[in-house]
Amino acid sequence: MLSAWQYQRGQAKAAIEDARVAAGAQPARAVAALGTALPLGERLRLQGRWEPRTLLLDNQTAQGRPGAHVWTLFRLESGQALLVDRGWTPLPGDRQAPVRLEPPRAAAPVGLLRDLPTAALAPPPQCPQAPLPRLNYPSIDDLRCTLGEATLLPALLLLDAQAPGAYRRAWQRFEIPPSRHYGYAVQWAALALTIAFLFLRFNRRPAETADD
Repeated sequence: MLSAWQYQRGQAKAAIEDARVAAGAQPARAVAALGTALPLGERLRLQGRWEPRTLLLDNQTAQGRPGAHVWTLFRLESGQALLVDRGWTPLPGDRQAPVRLEPPRAAAPVGLLRDLPTAALAPPPQCPQAPLPRLNYPSIDDLRCTLGEATLLPALLLLDAQAPGAYRRAWQRFEIPPSRHYGYAVQWAALALTIAFLFLRFNRRPAETADD
């Protein structure tokens, strides 16, 4: 299970990297509405307005520092809602300390549309109602509950690195690159095979022999 998940994460990240490279060479397509078939991997320019609702994708590190990704709600002209990842910011060590965030600066955010990130083991349902909620790999149901947005789309716009803003957006690189996920997949598979071999080795019944 863990081996397959690591391999799938490697494939997903490799696909995202390839999509970013290809999308970066294309002009962004202006959208005021999105259909049920979301154009994942496409570079979009959103038309609408920012909403004063922000949450943090918690427990995200960058260069060994703890922090979070800043997700802010954007309202398309159609009325649909979409979260925009404005980048990574460090967080104070004291989780009770207030976190000060800057408002969005990009009037019409441009970025790559991707699916929501997931974890190997899905966390229990989350619906924090704090002024600045912190979530760990939330599902779309978690996000809709937390934000009170039934129209929230199950996707995330990664704001362009060159767009105005104060947060780190090194989208071309991952803290754990695809190659490392593949390495982890091999390690987990090897461990599973070793455990299976040892189980069979020490639990196999000796062959019965005929009496002389």
